[in-house]
Amino acid sequence: MNLVNAIAKARFSSAKGQRVQLHKADHLQAELLCMEAGQDMDIPGGPWVYYVITGTAAIGDVATVGQGQMLFVENEPHQVKNAEQRRLLVLAVGG
Repeated sequence: MNLVNAIAKARFSSAKGQRVQLHKADHLQAELLCMEAGQDMDIPGGPWVYYVITGTAAIGDVATVGQGQMLFVENEPHQVKNAEQRRLLVLAVGG
């Protein structure tokens, strides 16, 4: 078992969005995606589950995901964008 205070590990940079690794195992990883307004990041293919902690994310071509919502993405590469003028914090779990 590995207990992590994810919120305490959040870090933001005005230069670019930050990916903070929370846990990594053989076929599973958990990360925080931390983005300021206007930032985005490319995510490689593979299954991902996104849970938006704060803010609103534009994920892939069509999905807008708000605070408290989850999105499941299959194996296609995609982009996660901060869709608001405030900070975005997303828990991403994938393989």
